[in-house]
Amino acid sequence: MSAPAHDSDLRAVRPGQSRRALLAGSVGHFIEWYEFGVYGCFATIIAARCFTPEGGSEIEALVKTYASFALAFFFRPVGAAVFGRLGDRVGRRPGLITVIVVMSPANTLNGVFRTCATVGALAPWLLTLLRVIQGLSRGGELGGTVSMTTEFAPPGRRSLYGSCQSFTVALGLLGGAGVAAPPATVLSETQLGSWGRRLPFLLTLPLGHGALWLRLHGTRTRLRPVPSVFSGCAGLIITETVKRTGSVDIPGYYAEAACAVSAPALATPRTRKGR
Repeated sequence: MSAPAHDSDLRAVRPGQSRRALLAGSVGHFIEWYEFGVYGCFATIIAARCFTPEGGSEIEALVKTYASFALAFFFRPVGAAVFGRLGDRVGRRPGLITVIVVMSPANTLNGVFRTCATVGALAPWLLTLLRVIQGLSRGGELGGTVSMTTEFAPPGRRSLYGSCQSFTVALGLLGGAGVAAPPATVLSETQLGSWGRRLPFLLTLPLGHGALWLRLHGTRTRLRPVPSVFSGCAGLIITETVKRTGSVDIPGYYAEAACAVSAPALATPRTRKGR
């Protein structure tokens, strides 16, 4: 018996389509974790500028900063449900375009965000709101990008294409730390707190612009009929969730903890003569 027409269509993927889908998905995922890396490295500066009102405790401000950092993770499942449903109804590509349109401005606004000295008690609330928006959009980013890249993967390479998104997690965190390190090392504490910490966040604007262009001009989503989408998926979802938690999430949390320990040393500039 011959294979259904839709299965043969799904296998007929040109190499150029696969590469474009992989690049369009990976860039957005890279931006997501790049911003997380920058935020973690500048946590002490953000705490002092945005979470420390006049007469407030520095330790309390740092705890609140990391609490807002963690809050984004709690909203990821909500974003996954919302944008996953959107992707199933209107297509993977429109869903991912919506994700990048929501995520990129929230990332960039961290670079123009006002401090407690300017807007007072509104500063921590507004920054926390940005973290919530970022958590929602990032929840839709992972599922959408993995689905799109595996849908367009060449025969026999779906697992490889899907695993590239785990690679971009490490790449994004390293990229964020790498971009945050030069201003933290070169600038004085006053310069870093005033404008130096903003530069890595502002870099997400052109990056997001590029990701949006790739998704607008990329390959259109190829969808399976609904029965074949859900057939046998429950066991796979549970298995992959357990595997990801053990191989990616838990090591990632340890990496973030290490970043939190080293953040004060990174974000505190060296004292130089004449400054």
